[in-house]
Amino acid sequence: EKFCKGAYVLQQTDDAKSPDVILVGCGSEVPVAVEAKQLLEKEGKNVRVVSMPCMKLFDNQSLEYRKSVLLGNNSESVPVLSVEAGVSNGWYKYSHYHLGMKTFGKSAPYKDIYNYFGLTGKNFAAKATKLVDTFAKQKSVPSLASLLDL
Repeated sequence: EKFCKGAYVLQQTDDAKSPDVILVGCGSEVPVAVEAKQLLEKEGKNVRVVSMPCMKLFDNQSLEYRKSVLLGNNSESVPVLSVEAGVSNGWYKYSHYHLGMKTFGKSAPYKDIYNYFGLTGKNFAAKATKLVDTFAKQKSVPSLASLLDL
């Protein structure tokens, strides 16, 4: 049922509190987001992991539902990072930073490819920490395009 909504909350450190950061994965990259969550929790961060198997289905959901997935518990903006190996196009609507290949791919076992392109939980967690710190210094988190009521 959740899958049919295009995106859904898969895990969160503490549902009672707003997340410090939201990590979005698509398909085989979801484990990268889960690994990053585990690393960030060791730093004391409250992390939400979202699985987004279909952007188009997610776009067709109500604004209220989309906000429940990509905003904090009190509808506040939270830093959102996405990871997908194959495609970087389109993620600007759903995240403030996207981790993915920006060049033509390579031929090798997938673990070697993921390491080569930095598609690892460790790198994703480092990018998340940097983004959270950047927005904290700015004292604001920009709105996401997919959450605008246009």
